[in-house]
Amino acid sequence: MLEPLKQKGLKMEKNNDIIIKKADMTNYNDVLNIENKLEHKMFSKQSLLQDLENDIYSYFIAYTKDELIPIGFIGISDLCYTMDLLYIAVNKEKRNSSVGTKLLQYIEELAKNKGIEKIMLEVRDSNIIAIKFYEKRGFKKISVRKNYYQDTHEDAIIYEKIISKTEVN
Repeated sequence: MLEPLKQKGLKMEKNNDIIIKKADMTNYNDVLNIENKLEHKMFSKQSLLQDLENDIYSYFIAYTKDELIPIGFIGISDLCYTMDLLYIAVNKEKRNSSVGTKLLQYIEELAKNKGIEKIMLEVRDSNIIAIKFYEKRGFKKISVRKNYYQDTHEDAIIYEKIISKTEVN
């Protein structure tokens, strides 16, 4: 699985060619720099900072192993027995290089270790690449929210994945 590392007092996880580090007030700009390059804006700097001060939200940043360049992030919230995958993003030049998969595996392992029973997420119905990504990784469509996204009035497809206590894909 993932091997814990310590660097400058911050917990990091080593995963072959990337390092996954929890976002905090010292590195939140790495999340913002990735988010600013996306087609659809996910959040503002202020909302990210508010999330980082709230214990139910966590963000994890993927860095290149050798150069520590931020290449992706994932944002989650967890309450009781459910984890919501709020955001996942990977730099364009690193897409299709398993960074997103490794970030997702990381939070699945985290969910398993916390005793969380399922992960839920929503995705734009036009985001076919993301839909295929989630379905390939065991997420099942459970519902649709009509006109959910304010910027485009697109529907949101709601997915969930039941987390096994013995195995994480």
